[in-house]
Amino acid sequence: MNLINRKILISLIFILIVSTTFAVKPFRIGVRVGLPNVVSLNAEYVLPILGHRIAPTIDFSDFSLTIKDVKTDFKYLEAGINFYLAPNGKWLYANASYINMKTNLEYTDLLSNANPALTGGVASTEVNINSLSFKLGAKLGGLFYFRPEIGILINPLPNDVTIQATFPGGITETRVEEIPSALTGAFIFNIGFGFSF
Repeated sequence: MNLINRKILISLIFILIVSTTFAVKPFRIGVRVGLPNVVSLNAEYVLPILGHRIAPTIDFSDFSLTIKDVKTDFKYLEAGINFYLAPNGKWLYANASYINMKTNLEYTDLLSNANPALTGGVASTEVNINSLSFKLGAKLGGLFYFRPEIGILINPLPNDVTIQATFPGGITETRVEEIPSALTGAFIFNIGFGFSF
């Protein structure tokens, strides 16, 4: 290969690397871990308007877990818009989202508050919220990205819930139980990662 062909090849490789690094990759698919979503799948599409600064985004999760003898069936749906401060859907952004969280809670092995001899109580309830959230985040990287976010949930899940506990023999008791703290609170913090293409 002569010198001119090598220079052309090196120039083409350089142009390819630069264009890949700085080109808009509008589709982003990844995972976010944090509060209040616990863990969710995330998708985003950067629209070709306003210098590629507007991006609709959606998160979804549906799973069960047990925290301190409380079984939780958790569903989370979030739909919103990212507004990137820099062009091409990169770096810092502000987010406004609508969040729907639904959790079915099953309490087992409860002790009676009125009669310490009563044990083995059970109860279940469902808690739903619909809320707006506001976040600040950053999308760092190219093909593979890292995404930290912080924010606030306007209408969070409450810290506790009133339930009707049933004990052996059909005895019932109204009581207040805590909702697992991983699901409550107004503070939003999560870390995401995924791929752009």
